[in-house]
Amino acid sequence: MADLIEFLYSTGWRVSAGRGLEWRDVDLIHGTVTMRSELSKNKEPITLPFFAGIEEILQRRHGLRRAECPFVFHRNGRPIKDFRAEWAKATEAAKRTGLFVHDLSRSAARNLSRAGVHETVASKFVNRQDAGNLQALSSGGQRRPAARWRSAGRLLERRRKGGQSRASRTVIQAVSTQ
Repeated sequence: MADLIEFLYSTGWRVSAGRGLEWRDVDLIHGTVTMRSELSKNKEPITLPFFAGIEEILQRRHGLRRAECPFVFHRNGRPIKDFRAEWAKATEAAKRTGLFVHDLSRSAARNLSRAGVHETVASKFVNRQDAGNLQALSSGGQRRPAARWRSAGRLLERRRKGGQSRASRTVIQAVSTQ
């Protein structure tokens, strides 16, 4: 569970996107991960470069890969359906009761903002859509958003090297012990 939680914290993606991530969405050679349109709430796919520890997470998961299971994050080869009980135990152990999984998305957005990533780029990065995102995409063509995402990833990586928040670190460590 810790890898899924850390992945969600790093990307800001929704739980359903993380649980549904399959190996066909991960390109370890080119260093990209794609949220397919069917996993995206706004039905738009997004491909991100590896950043902020994602490569390490996906390499760990690759070491745990099972031939019969297409999912990156799984429980002994079975899809993860629900992890609310583990989340509750982890947040309680970390003395962070009341923390929701959705708060990981807010943390990712806040980290992008603190790293200096423009709001429209950050909201697309974490797969949230508003009028500003559409304007940024339509004015930039295909190449500019990808370059912005790479830049955002580098900024986030620099920010992350400064350390995760204490709350995030304690919850991720608590989930690891479950």
